[in-house]
Amino acid sequence: MFTWWQGILAVIATIVIYLIVVFVSSHTGGVQVWLDGTLLPLGVVGQILMTYGYRSQWVAWIILDVIKVVIWFNQLSAGGPGAMSMFVLQVVMLANGFYGAWVWFHKSSTMAVSDDLQSSICTEEHNRKWWPLINQSFRREFTTIILVVGSASVGKTTLVTRLSKLYDAPIAVEYAREFEEACNVDDDELAAFDYERLILSKFSQNEHAIASHANHGIVFS
Repeated sequence: MFTWWQGILAVIATIVIYLIVVFVSSHTGGVQVWLDGTLLPLGVVGQILMTYGYRSQWVAWIILDVIKVVIWFNQLSAGGPGAMSMFVLQVVMLANGFYGAWVWFHKSSTMAVSDDLQSSICTEEHNRKWWPLINQSFRREFTTIILVVGSASVGKTTLVTRLSKLYDAPIAVEYAREFEEACNVDDDELAAFDYERLILSKFSQNEHAIASHANHGIVFS
């Protein structure tokens, strides 16, 4: 949220840029100078506020979208070419701006819903009804990764395999054993380059398991 002095600074910056743009446009034959001159200052201030995560950015974006709707309505009324499609586009962008503002100004309640959703998926064994609603790109944020560690030949792979069947979850199997068998080396013969390959390959293996369609909220590694 803004402090009072940040708000005053944003308003002053907007007015200064606006006056500069209007002055330049009026001397270069601009059309709808007083309206068109608002677009650049509002866009600059809105972008700065968005970069630093201030929710007040949406005040700038909504005002900007309203002015664009007015500008293209005037163009449509004057019979400008392509004005209808641009007018419709600006109306859609204005609706998107209102939605964005609602999300940001209700961020705490949205985050609470997100926490409840994650808790429902990750702690309740058979309650995964919300999982299909989560976009594939964001599922890693809701995935519980269970790492099984232990000494060699104590049954880790067997345990993880049975758990994966029980919970219908993908496995990122032990890569070190696969690597050593493929390269015909043992633990004592591993060099620094080998450890680099082990770490990167294991990371990639985890990424594939998380991104797979078999992932329903739990991944074993």
